[in-house]
Amino acid sequence: MSLLDMLIGQDDAQSNYAMLQSLGGISSNSQVPSGAPMSGGPRGWISQALDITNSPSKWVNPLYDLMMRESGGDPNARNSTPVASGEHAQGLFQTIPSTFQAHDLPRLGGINDPVSNAVAAIRYIIGRYGSPYNLPSSGGY
Repeated sequence: MSLLDMLIGQDDAQSNYAMLQSLGGISSNSQVPSGAPMSGGPRGWISQALDITNSPSKWVNPLYDLMMRESGGDPNARNSTPVASGEHAQGLFQTIPSTFQAHDLPRLGGINDPVSNAVAAIRYIIGRYGSPYNLPSSGGY
């Protein structure tokens, strides 16, 4: 059974988080996602997302810089100008809903949940660029 299959069978974010933690996917000192902005602020949210995605902690600074350019650290930021598909970029990393859905972990939280948005952004960045150090020089992604 894959990790994704196990997560889909869980009823809530706390169960998912506990399962990821037991499988070594997150460190024991991370907080449980709740669907609401978590304590720790932007750097804490990014650190938690890095733990969840098993990504290097040294990515905190480039991801923080990207997040500040994209949303100013506001988990509820929403771009009023739609992209070509008609979707509006939302959340800390200004993901569009279809990209968020393709890269989020099931039941972790919604697009405006700061850790979920960061997880989706990190997974997108890994898939498209390999790391935040390979982002286009324009700073966007």
